[in-house]
Amino acid sequence: MKYFKGGRCDYTSISNASKNSLNLNLYPNPASDVLLISSAVSLVRESYAIVDYAGRIIDKGIIDNDMFELQLTGLKPGLYLIKIGEKTVKPFVINEL
Repeated sequence: MKYFKGGRCDYTSISNASKNSLNLNLYPNPASDVLLISSAVSLVRESYAIVDYAGRIIDKGIIDNDMFELQLTGLKPGLYLIKIGEKTVKPFVINEL
């Protein structure tokens, strides 16, 4: 990121590596019955919550392994958010079977 100050250009960098932000991989996305969740860092013992776009928590739990399979059976097709830990939120789509 750069900004101008006093006629000169200063640069500010933003680190991508943060304990509060995970580089999540969700696949397949869109999903139908199972969503696989992985990350370059261990997710074991992190909490998760599935939230619909009305802000309702649909499901929640604790991740128990580094290649976590989230069962989506019983959820209606649509757009959802997965929240992992305190700050990481990522959207995913559920399609009809």
